Amino acid sequence: MENIKQGSTVDLVNIAQKLLNTWGYYLPLNGIFDEMMYFAVIDFQKGHGLVPDGIIGPNTWTALGFTEGSTEIPAGVGVTASGNIPANEKTVDLLISPKIAAPIVTSKVTSVLRSGILYIAIAAIAVLYYMYENR
Repeated sequence: MENIKQGSTVDLVNIAQKLLNTWGYYLPLNGIFDEMMYFAVIDFQKGHGLVPDGIIGPNTWTALGFTEGSTEIPAGVGVTASGNIPANEKTVDLLISPKIAAPIVTSKVTSVLRSGILYIAIAAIAVLYYMYENR
């Protein structure tokens, strides 16, 4: 199995993107191993006890559930560590889950986004309360 890494644009990148998406990552299917995909691979590797090097090699391909010569995503791929909830059901909010947000923004920006969402929620509650009191 060919190793792929950041900067790769081979057909295997599309397959890797599809597989990572079944594990709960939100990657565009563009065939480009970009920075967002790199961080998703690092996170996946950490979560599966692999060396987090950002390179999809034999061990990472195996953990993703892909074998050489395959052209389809195998059944059962994308089941979380607990084995209960398929990751492709995407029940986790993008801005709340560090697993999903990390490939997109740094942890500092994630904290700012979380704070911003909190302020928006508080403002919305205040507006609703004001509207309720002044009806």
